[in-house]
Amino acid sequence: MVQIKLQLIENLSLVSKTWVNWLNDKKINEFSDKSFKKHTINSQLKFVKNKLKLKSCKIYAIFFRKKHIGCVELSNISTTHKTVEVKILIGEENLYRKGIGSQVLKKIKKIVFEDLKMNKLKSSVVSGNIKSINFFLKNGFIKEAELKNEFKFDGVSYNKIYFSIFANNQA
Repeated sequence: MVQIKLQLIENLSLVSKTWVNWLNDKKINEFSDKSFKKHTINSQLKFVKNKLKLKSCKIYAIFFRKKHIGCVELSNISTTHKTVEVKILIGEENLYRKGIGSQVLKKIKKIVFEDLKMNKLKSSVVSGNIKSINFFLKNGFIKEAELKNEFKFDGVSYNKIYFSIFANNQA
């Protein structure tokens, strides 16, 4: 099994040129709103600084063999409704399809359901992002809804698909 570590980001020390390069990589962010703008160290420092101020957000760095390879954002954390949204970015393409994403999600489910005591973990995916759709389905998420024509990439309209998994029926 692939060994990964998640580290809660509590300051700006992990913001790096490498992280910015992941955000600017059109292939990595093919179906992401991140692909519509140019990212810089300063814009990423500002983004992380603003996220750190929010009680409804947590960002984790993903480490593999002591190397920072990506990030996880838990956002819209609602202690009232017991829900949270997850976004995962693995920036090192050579590590795709090695089970790292599934290991990250397994650790995130533990944090969300056991530590934060949430009832629902959710994510949204652009309908053209088949790899992400398959990833969430493979990891026990169910498709809850699909909104038509929510995104436009390169002149093509795509739907937004909402996936979720619940505390009482996770694997």
